[in-house]
Amino acid sequence: MKRLKTDRIDLFYQHRVDPNVPMEDVAGTVGDLIAAGKVRHFGLSEASVQSIPQAHAVQAVTALQSEYSLWWREPEQDTLPLCAELGIGFVPFSPLGKGFLAGQIDENTTFAKDDFRNIIVESKSHYQEPINMEIIRNGSQPSVKGPAEYFTGNVRINSQFQRTGDARVAGAFVTVEPGARSNWHTHPVGQTLIVTAGRGWTQCEGGPIVEINPGDILWCPPGHRHWHGATPTTG
Repeated sequence: MKRLKTDRIDLFYQHRVDPNVPMEDVAGTVGDLIAAGKVRHFGLSEASVQSIPQAHAVQAVTALQSEYSLWWREPEQDTLPLCAELGIGFVPFSPLGKGFLAGQIDENTTFAKDDFRNIIVESKSHYQEPINMEIIRNGSQPSVKGPAEYFTGNVRINSQFQRTGDARVAGAFVTVEPGARSNWHTHPVGQTLIVTAGRGWTQCEGGPIVEINPGDILWCPPGHRHWHGATPTTG
């Protein structure tokens, strides 16, 4: 704060909800910082509709930051009405759909190998014409670090195949180091996870944290809010 030439933080976010720390504890800690004059306002990022009221009851939440664009409108279902009810401001991130809605990306657009847009669902495969057959050679697909926008901790994503044309399935190997996890998210057509090594945790919104082990297959229904990742000690 000295380098910023200020004695307080105007808006202090909990950037991602930690499933191992009660929201009331987080809100109480930020409330202490506000009472000490070090912070002016409390913000949350990607918090669920269950977590927001829990925090707000202890310390008023000023702003909520979550993804929102013309092609990701999930906040309209529950989050925006809750924010309106509680008087919480909503700060959308990726309002231009990670650049795809900016009118600058077409079938000729290429991305750097470490650009996450190569392997996310909203990739340039939308623009590709379907072909009769394609062979994806071993090692030819990009390997990228899981971005902080979608993951907490160290995560590596090795794309195996992407959906093209009318296909609705994409696949990737995801390596998750101890303590790392995905952020709360949903999938429009669901998600299948196959645990190949180590030990992990997963949690559905409103439910308990469940351990998953090698050989387990996890199916997440469409639109079902959840997270998954490693345990604190095992990747």
